[in-house]
Amino acid sequence: MMTLLLFLPADMAQDTPWLLLDDGGVLARGSGYAALPAHDRLVAVVPGEAVVLHWVALPALAPAQAAAAARMMAADVSAAPVQQLHVALGKPEADGQRLLAMIDSEAMRGWLAVLAASGLDPDVMLPEPLLLAAPDTGAAMVDTGGRWLVRGPRLGFAAEAGLAQLLLADTPALPVTVAAYEAGMAAALAEAGIDLRQGDFARVRRWRPDRARIRRVAVLAALAALALLAADLVTMFRYD
Repeated sequence: MMTLLLFLPADMAQDTPWLLLDDGGVLARGSGYAALPAHDRLVAVVPGEAVVLHWVALPALAPAQAAAAARMMAADVSAAPVQQLHVALGKPEADGQRLLAMIDSEAMRGWLAVLAASGLDPDVMLPEPLLLAAPDTGAAMVDTGGRWLVRGPRLGFAAEAGLAQLLLADTPALPVTVAAYEAGMAAALAEAGIDLRQGDFARVRRWRPDRARIRRVAVLAALAALALLAADLVTMFRYD
């Protein structure tokens, strides 16, 4: 499967870099929307600075109850009013923990509007730190021009190098080259376990008719009509 990654900038007036991936790594790269290559899946990558990631313990709940509980938890840990936030939940992990992602709702609307204006409707929207695989201990770190992308167990963020070092505190940083980062993106995508397109931003699934099923229904309808006609003919012969 070929996946196209669109790296959304904080300012949508800037160019949008993209990478085309398959299971073997990066096939092509470029920027802008003018000549995007053919792909099977479109993933819009949200800047790491724009999203806050927390891992929380949630019991097994119905989706609506889990979403309500997630918003309550977000209100406890966010400096911004929860009414301004879009809150997304990841899949339950083996130990019951779930990833909770918080992002400004207006930013989500803005990105989706700009993409829609270019005829693009992402299959998935993913926080950027989740493209970096988490090590078992410590925190993996890739330097993208003085900006660090950091990922560890129950940890993920992007920040300028100085601030990232402060946030890491005593957690050892394990440098990853850009080449290794890109080579591991496909595997990290498969393990991400979250999509920001939930709730108000869920992708609209358009129903497409199954042609094979339509043909089967048509054949069955024709057979039923023939059976009714045959029954009428038999009745007519009996009366005659």
